[in-house]
Amino acid sequence: MYQISKYLRIPAYFMAFAFMIMLFTVFTGAVESSSEEKKYIKYVEFNPTLPVLEQALDYDISSHGTDCPLNWIELLAYAAAKSGGTFEKKRSKTIDTLVERLRTGEQLPDITQDMPYYAYYRKAYGAVLGNFLGEYRVEVYDETAPDRKRVESRYGLTCFSPIAYGFGFSHYEDFGNARSYGYRRVHLGNDLMGSIGTPVIAVEGGIVEALGWNQYGGWRIGIRSFDGQRYYYYAHLRRDHPFHSSLDEGSIVNAGDVIGYLGMTGYSTREGVNNINVPHLHFGLQLIFDESQKDGVNQIWVDAYALVELLNRNRSRVVRDEATGDYYRVYHFADRSDTESAVTVSLADQDTSASYRLPILMYHSVLPDPQFSGKYVLPPAVLEEDLRYLSEHGYDTVTVADLLAYVDNGTPLPERPVMLTFDDGYLNNCVYLPPLMEKYGMRAVLSPVGKFTDDYTANGERSLYYAMASWDDLRALAESGYFELQNHSYNLHAQSPRHGAKRRSGESDEAYQAMLAADLSAMQNALENRCGVRPQAFVYPFGGVDEASGAVLRALGFRASFSCSEHVNTITRDPQCLWLLGRYNRPYGIRTEDFMAKLAID
Repeated sequence: MYQISKYLRIPAYFMAFAFMIMLFTVFTGAVESSSEEKKYIKYVEFNPTLPVLEQALDYDISSHGTDCPLNWIELLAYAAAKSGGTFEKKRSKTIDTLVERLRTGEQLPDITQDMPYYAYYRKAYGAVLGNFLGEYRVEVYDETAPDRKRVESRYGLTCFSPIAYGFGFSHYEDFGNARSYGYRRVHLGNDLMGSIGTPVIAVEGGIVEALGWNQYGGWRIGIRSFDGQRYYYYAHLRRDHPFHSSLDEGSIVNAGDVIGYLGMTGYSTREGVNNINVPHLHFGLQLIFDESQKDGVNQIWVDAYALVELLNRNRSRVVRDEATGDYYRVYHFADRSDTESAVTVSLADQDTSASYRLPILMYHSVLPDPQFSGKYVLPPAVLEEDLRYLSEHGYDTVTVADLLAYVDNGTPLPERPVMLTFDDGYLNNCVYLPPLMEKYGMRAVLSPVGKFTDDYTANGERSLYYAMASWDDLRALAESGYFELQNHSYNLHAQSPRHGAKRRSGESDEAYQAMLAADLSAMQNALENRCGVRPQAFVYPFGGVDEASGAVLRALGFRASFSCSEHVNTITRDPQCLWLLGRYNRPYGIRTEDFMAKLAID
C-alpha cells in the first residue's frame, strides 16, 4: 500500500527481496495453510508514475484496432514484474523494449512464461485499471447546424477526474503521510485542494454503499464499482450541502455524474462540523479481491495520485440548477457494467489542455546574523544558494500576472516555472532582495500587511532586525520590475482573536464577510493610492482559511489566493486553479538540495 521503507530503516535491497517473497506468498498461497483458507491477493502497491501511465495508455489507444493491439495493463504488469513494482520518473525503457518485441511477432505468454510475478501484477493492476479504458460512442455536432449530429465510435478513457471541468484544484503525493486525529495512522488517499462547493464527480459508475457522517471523513460518500473490485471514497464534503440531492444509499451512479460538493468537514464526533483547516476532497481507492477485505483488517488502499493526474484528460462538464443549487452533468454518459458494453460520452468532456507543475516557495525575514535564523528568518547567503540552485536547474520565476496571462490568454509559462513569495513586508527584504533578484534575473511576489506598513511609515524606525518597510519602500520595489505586490490583509496578521482571516467563534457569515471585505478593501485602496498597484491575489495570514471568504474575494475582484498548505500546484487554463495555491515554507537549518528534494522540484 505505501512504502514501508520510508518509515523503517531497512535497506532497499532487503525490502525488494522481502516484497518478492510476500508476493509469492499472498498470490500463490505457497506457505503452509489450512485447505479451507482462501487464496486471494492481500497486498498491492500501485506505483506507476504519470509518465509511465501515459506511455502505456498511449500505446494501447494508438494500437487499438491494428494487427498488434497492445494492452496497457499488460505493459505495466510486465514492467512491474521486471522491476519489483518500481517505475521510472520518466518514460519506461522496459515498456518500449517490450513493445518492440511484440511488434516483431513475439507473444506475451512466451515472453512472460518464466516471470513468476507477472500473473500477480496482471491481476493486481487489472483490479486498479480494469474499467479505465474502453470503447464509447460520441455525438459529434456541426456548430453551424446544431440540429445535425452523427455518432462515432471512439476508444479511450472512460473514467473521469473526481473534480468537475472548469473547477481548479491542486494536490501532491501525500499517500502514506502521518495522521494523528483519533489515533496515529497513515493517510490512505489523495487530498485535492479546491474551493468550497466545487462539484465532486463519480470517477466510474457503481452503487452508493455509504452516504453520511464519519468522524474522520466528515460528510462522505462510498461508491462500489459494478464489478465489485473498487471502492471509491470521497470525504470532507461541504457542511451545508454535502451530497447531490438525487443520492441515497443504494443509488446507482454513472461515471461523470455529480455526487457531492467539496468542503472541509470532519475530525469531529458531531455531525456537520468543519474541523479541517484547508478545503479539500479526500479521494481514496480501495481494492477488494475478497469481501472480507472491505471492512476487515486486510484492507488494500492504493496511491491514487498519478491516477488523478491521468484523469485530468477526462473531466466532466457540469451546469448548475439555480433552483436547487445542485450541479448536473452536461453530456449524457451511459456507464458500462461489464467489459463488453459501450458507453456514450461527448467529445467536449475531454480536456487535453496543457498544464504546468508550479512549486511556490515561501520566505519571510532575511537577516545576515545566523543567531536570528529560524523557521521564518533566513540568511541572505542561504537565500542565494536557493536562487542559484533554481537557476542552474533551469527554473524561471513567475508572478501572479504571469499565471493570469496564461489562464486568460494562453500566454505560455516557462517550461519550468517556480514562484518566490515573501510575506509580511520586512524592511530587510528591501535591502537584501533587490541585488539577488537582479543578479539571477528573477522576480518575486511580496505581500505586505497594511497596518505594519502604516505604523513604520509613521514612526520612521529603520532597524533591519524588526522594522517593516514603509510605503515608499514598497513603491520602490514595485517600480523596480523585480517585485509584484499582493494583499496580505490590512490588519488581520494576528493569532488572536481570529487566527488570521478566520472567523471568531460564533460569528455569523454576514458579520464575518463584512469584516473581511472592509479589511481587504482598506489594503487594496492603500496599495493603489500609495504604490500604484491593485493586487489580484490575497495571501491568507497563517494560512487561516474560512469557507465564507471565497465569496468576498471574488466580489472584490481577486483572481487568486495563497494558502500555507505545502503542495505543488497544477496550473491549467481553468481560472479555478489559482485559488488556494500551495506554498512550501523555507526554514533555516536544511540544505538547499534537501529542501528542493522535499518539493520534488527537480
